[in-house]
This record gives sequence, C-alpha cells and structure tokens, in this order.
Amino acid sequence: RDQLTDLLLQIKTNIQQFNTSVELSAAVKPDKTVAYDYYFQDWGNWISDGICDHILIMNYDTVMANFNKNITFDFNYDTSSKIVIGISTFNQNFQAVLDKIELVNSNKNAGYAIFSYNHLKDNQMYLKNLRIGLSNQ
Repeated sequence: RDQLTDLLLQIKTNIQQFNTSVELSAAVKPDKTVAYDYYFQDWGNWISDGICDHILIMNYDTVMANFNKNITFDFNYDTSSKIVIGISTFNQNFQAVLDKIELVNSNKNAGYAIFSYNHLKDNQMYLKNLRIGLSNQ
C-alpha cells in the first residue's frame, strides 16, 4: 500500500516538475475498504492529500442498490470535483446504464465515464440507443 502511494507521489512530483498542466488520475475499486485491504489503493487519502487530481471509481455493479452504495461517499472534505464514476456497458442493457447516469448526475461528483469502448464499438445499436436516451435526459 505504501509502495503504491509512494509510486504515485513520485509520478506526481515528476509531472509537476515537467508539465504542470498534466493531471494524475487513477482508476480504483469502488469500495474503499476492499480497495485498501486487497488492492492497496488508499484512494481516499490520494484525493485528500492531493496526490491524484481525479479518481475514477470503477463502479461496474449491475444492481442499482449496490451501484448507489458505491457512489455514496462519507468524506470530511470536498471531493465532488475529483471523483468520476465509471459505468459499464458490457454487462447491462442501455436502459440500466441510463438509469445509472441519471443517478450519478443527481449526486455531487465530477461526472461519469462509460466503459467499454470496445463494447460500444462492436454494438452500434446499443450505442445508438444510449445516445438517444442521453439526448432525452
């Protein structure tokens, strides 16, 4: 855990020395305890300590209650502009994705990212339906 944090600190330092306009982000597990204990991702502190400029929560859960739990954070500091919620398309229909986008947009965060490009590229009808649904939100 400390080695990963130290690596991110080194990367952040190098970025700041050479190009201050570059931002450091990390894609992480959504459950902070699981991320910390099993994947050595101390992403709560990476945000609060300014190590990462953005965190992308890989919230690929298909069950809405679990998805919602994964985007409800208990922080004592303002992180809303630093957290992006990842939503998967490969394991759920486009309406479920639209419902999750609506939920994400109603919360305080930096927005959402759709995963995966390959799934959308290979499923043009899915992508079309997603675009139509987004234009109606």
